[in-house]
Amino acid sequence: MSTQITTAFAKQYSANCEIVVQQIESRIRERAMIEPIAGAEKAFMDYVGKATVTQRTTRHGDTTYSDTPHSRRMIVTAPYQVADLIDKPDQVRTLIDPQNKYLMAFRASMNRKIDSVLMVALRGNAYTGVDGATPVALPSSQKVAIAGTGLTVGKLIKASEILNLADVPSAEEGGPNFERFMVIGPKQISDLLAEVEVGSADFNLVKPLTEGKVTRFMGFNFIPSNQIPNVTTTRYCLAWVKAGAGLALSYDITATVDRLPTKQNSVQIYLEMMFGATRLQEECVVEVACLES
Repeated sequence: MSTQITTAFAKQYSANCEIVVQQIESRIRERAMIEPIAGAEKAFMDYVGKATVTQRTTRHGDTTYSDTPHSRRMIVTAPYQVADLIDKPDQVRTLIDPQNKYLMAFRASMNRKIDSVLMVALRGNAYTGVDGATPVALPSSQKVAIAGTGLTVGKLIKASEILNLADVPSAEEGGPNFERFMVIGPKQISDLLAEVEVGSADFNLVKPLTEGKVTRFMGFNFIPSNQIPNVTTTRYCLAWVKAGAGLALSYDITATVDRLPTKQNSVQIYLEMMFGATRLQEECVVEVACLES
């Protein structure tokens, strides 16, 4: 047999193109108050504060009026995009058309960006005032900063206490906008599963250890995420209710597929969105610092 026969060996390639494992959907978007603002880059959300009751001490006296406080939060939106080109020669060489997979990957990346922007906004400066020019930081009273430990039941108790002290109602009292959420990472899930109280059926009827995950405990619905902000060895997890998080949409995710003559007829896959986020009420958000080692 000829030694040159190897040149005739057929090479078989997969006809499929898959995306690598990644977070596909936004996990926080639907846990925020969404404000569509088509045709604008700024949204203002107004609030009426706590009124003061005075005792009536005289008959036929003048009415005492309360100076009812008002506040405003500004959300500034920004455009985000992701794009790439597909050349015809590359499609011929690879025998695949990756357009749909590119769109799936781009949409997933935008959904992760939404989560990231929301989490940064919840623990960062919010902006108030008539023109939204006054920065408001998350106060230290809204932070659980017990150094040197991961996520513990004690920290969950403290986060719940902070919300309760601010009279943040439960979902049963205030409706779905006051359902309590907490975003945590893989290390924090491991921390909780190691706690005796969480793993015990006496404390948690959900029995999370049977599935290797914690979904609800201490009144919080847990949301797993790898997008949580961290500084060196500290991960800043967040507890909040929907009424405390704002997401403004100038326009939602928009995708286009175009052939560009100026790019040698390459196909451009383009996806964009314009949005912004803010913390609406300090009392509705709690930052929980967790050590990761």
